This record gives sequence, structure tokens and C-alpha cells, in this order.
Amino acid sequence: MSTHENSLKRSSKVILNTVIYGICFIFTILYASLLFSHNIWTDEAFTIQLLKKTWAES
Repeated sequence: MSTHENSLKRSSKVILNTVIYGICFIFTILYASLLFSHNIWTDEAFTIQLLKKTWAES
């Protein structure tokens, strides 16, 4: 392999790692933002309503 091919492989790995870590960081921030959301209970209320129905009704 040439030096150019090696540097391309290294740079593509760096870019891939940066994208993966960036996505993980963004989702962590979004998940942490749910701690301060006042609408988080709407999901739990929806789940409770689903559980109240029988399987035939849903």
C-alpha cells in the first residue's frame, strides 16, 4: 500500500470516529434534556391509556 492509501484510511477512520462520538454526544445531551422537560409525563400517560385497553380494543 502506498502512503497516500494509508493516510486516506487513517483519515476515514478519524472521520468515522468523530461522527460516531458526535452522535453519541448529541443523543446524550438530548436524553439529559429530558430531565428538565415538563412534558415527559405525556409518554407515560399514553402508555397507561394503552394498558387500560384490552387487546381486542386496540
